[in-house]
Amino acid sequence: MKLVKKKTYEHILHAVTDVSGYEADELLSKGNRRVTSWVQLGIYVANQSGMTINDAANLFNRHFATGHASIKKVKKNFEEVKEDIKDIVAAKMRYEIEK
Repeated sequence: MKLVKKKTYEHILHAVTDVSGYEADELLSKGNRRVTSWVQLGIYVANQSGMTINDAANLFNRHFATGHASIKKVKKNFEEVKEDIKDIVAAKMRYEIEK
């Protein structure tokens, strides 16, 4: 018998807030261009963690098309942002361990 634990992804949002310094409500609000890059990284990490593009975009209160464009942009600029991605993933893992 294989037991599958339900995954929770809210840790990703908390991890992005920790690394970026922006509050969750700032990351979830639309039209705040200062947080766009952080939201894109969050969507990318969420997708890489197993979420669909639609669910990853919804996690950050964004449309599917925005999620798709975010992942594409992060992949294109991966070398520039890989350290921030590592920091987000590490923070996400800390939250998961604490849970």
